[in-house]
Amino acid sequence: MPSPQLKIVPQTQKKDERSVSEQQKPDFESTLAELERVVEGLENGELSLADQLKAFERGMELSEQCKKMLDEARLKVIELTDSDDSPETGEES
Repeated sequence: MPSPQLKIVPQTQKKDERSVSEQQKPDFESTLAELERVVEGLENGELSLADQLKAFERGMELSEQCKKMLDEARLKVIELTDSDDSPETGEES
């Protein structure tokens, strides 16, 4: 009898697993909120130097994530507005 770890999973279930992992991806608002908490922790001056360095590193990671999400959103807006601006005359050249 095969062990449960070697069980073959149908293709549709694998697709569902990917969508679940995508749903677990943090959104912009929660990432920004965490970044704000990290900044507040750094500003209050109560952390040790080692903890400040860890917090700073985490803040930089969160900042990069926010930047990436904003860049993706900006590109999506450009894509949507560019497709709306192109006139469809139906005429052939």
